[in-house]
Amino acid sequence: MFHDRRLARVYSLVAGYIRGRIRKGAFRPVNAHVAARAFVGMVTEYGTSEALFGRPAVRCSRNRIIEEMVNLFLSGIAAQTTG
Repeated sequence: MFHDRRLARVYSLVAGYIRGRIRKGAFRPVNAHVAARAFVGMVTEYGTSEALFGRPAVRCSRNRIIEEMVNLFLSGIAAQTTG
């Protein structure tokens, strides 16, 4: 019930944003719904963990954690290789 009323709407909004960025060439072609689920899942886990257990074990500011999550989502963790 929570999923149908809340999360499905969030996934839809995020997926729509991702589809728009794909159309403009800012994001590479991916399944926007899968990407939205991945992003929302990452953010939700962080928020849930903080709400249930207090500050996360990561020893840096909330802003730094958010910056790193966005960077990981947009760029991944694979090293850039040349030739």
